[in-house]
Amino acid sequence: MKPTGWGDDSLSEFIEKAIHNTYASFDGLKDWYNRFKDIHLVFQHIANNLDRTNDWFASFFLYRSHAAFLAGVRLALSGQVPEAYMVFRGCIENALYGLYISKNSESIKTWLSRHDDKKSKDKVRSEFTIGKLLRFLENENPELFKITLSLYERTIDLGGHPNEQAFLSMIKMTRSESMIKFDSIYLMGNEPPLALCLKSCAQIGINALFVFQIIYKERFDILGLSDKLNMMKQGL
Repeated sequence: MKPTGWGDDSLSEFIEKAIHNTYASFDGLKDWYNRFKDIHLVFQHIANNLDRTNDWFASFFLYRSHAAFLAGVRLALSGQVPEAYMVFRGCIENALYGLYISKNSESIKTWLSRHDDKKSKDKVRSEFTIGKLLRFLENENPELFKITLSLYERTIDLGGHPNEQAFLSMIKMTRSESMIKFDSIYLMGNEPPLALCLKSCAQIGINALFVFQIIYKERFDILGLSDKLNMMKQGL
């Protein structure tokens, strides 16, 4: 039951429209929803089976990457396309942080000391640049690096930064004899920008899992998740 007054103001009205869009996506875009569910279940399975791992600290980044993926699913299914790419970016970045820290244990202290003083903050900013993290992935797995770089750049172009593609994809222009009108779309319907967003959501979720597979290879293999990932990426 909806609370009294829900939908009577513009904020709750917007949220209600986003919820209805999510229901419509669940019903009409079932293939994408099922893909997202499968990715979520792999995240959940590995997250629940990391007891006694030596790389316990990296698991914190796995949880946040999973949470960002779930946030991206919610935004994508509701039609908040550029906003979804903002959290898709976070899904990738958390995976890259986790990988780097798992292979450089001394960096944990650096990361934890960020707010100790200006020198500590500058050190974190210098060490944890996206370029450095991507190059580290390249040394670990060149093929996965190429895919990750392409997906990361897509998130930047389509919403991770306020770039023109993100803006223009959500604007509709109409002309009349007397004026040109621009309407900014907040909730995208079942159109090409949404289709790409849904595909990106699945690709990025699987990509993040492949990054974490580098850290937890044995656990992924024992749980049967490595084979599952290889099957899930087919068709994407």
